[in-house]
Amino acid sequence: RGGRGLAPGGERRMELGVVVVPLAPEPDPAPWDAVIVRAHRIDPAARVAGHKTLSWLPWVLARREAVERGAGLALVATVDGDVAEADHANLFAVLDGVVVTPPLSRGVLPGITRERVLETLRREGKPAREAPLTPGDLAAAAEVFVTSSLDGVRAVGRVEGRAIAAPGRLTRWLASCVTTA
Repeated sequence: RGGRGLAPGGERRMELGVVVVPLAPEPDPAPWDAVIVRAHRIDPAARVAGHKTLSWLPWVLARREAVERGAGLALVATVDGDVAEADHANLFAVLDGVVVTPPLSRGVLPGITRERVLETLRREGKPAREAPLTPGDLAAAAEVFVTSSLDGVRAVGRVEGRAIAAPGRLTRWLASCVTTA
């Protein structure tokens, strides 16, 4: 609580609101169709980059553009042009047998399921690295998948109209290893 405006005076007290809804996992969800949107760009140097904030507007606009373009998932690039994350999930691609995900320094959220995937790959001795992903990398990827606490590991079956065999072998394996609970 406090006064109005950008520099509220008076008493400050934090309050918390929570909305609880039952989560019914989708049985064997279909792979996402994804496009790289123009409605939103991530600036890795911005102070809010890599943080969850109360403003969902950029993500709402990104998803709206994806849906208008016939896809269900928006992939969001940085101001530098590399593809950083999805509108609600972390992004991964399998390039020449190596699982690649953008590093946190590119402004992505440090997702819990993202970290579980990386830990699983390290533990099992599977090649993985954090590196920027370009649109060309996604076009050449053998597999593309996203991770989130609500969806777990979910395949992407099409990026910018290019079909990708989905779910791929590695995506299926990770989905069975990494739980969202």
